Amino acid sequence: MAETLVVNEVYLSLQGESTFAGLPCVFVRLTGCNLRCSYCDTAYAFTEGKRRSLEEIRAEVHRLAEPFQHPDRAHFPPL
Repeated sequence: MAETLVVNEVYLSLQGESTFAGLPCVFVRLTGCNLRCSYCDTAYAFTEGKRRSLEEIRAEVHRLAEPFQHPDRAHFPPL
């Protein structure tokens, strides 16, 4: 297994599909998709990215997910 991945971005958003739609989710967008779908809204991810270690990626995911691990201590902005 590779110890690194080429990552375009790691970000927090709301899940838009499946039974988890509407829930917060951390996404890891990799670089290099070769499908070139006509509806793709992330063409910048075809080539842009940075090689990152699995540990670095894991740490970023945990950092972004932290407020959701302890909702009783989280400070969410009002809706």
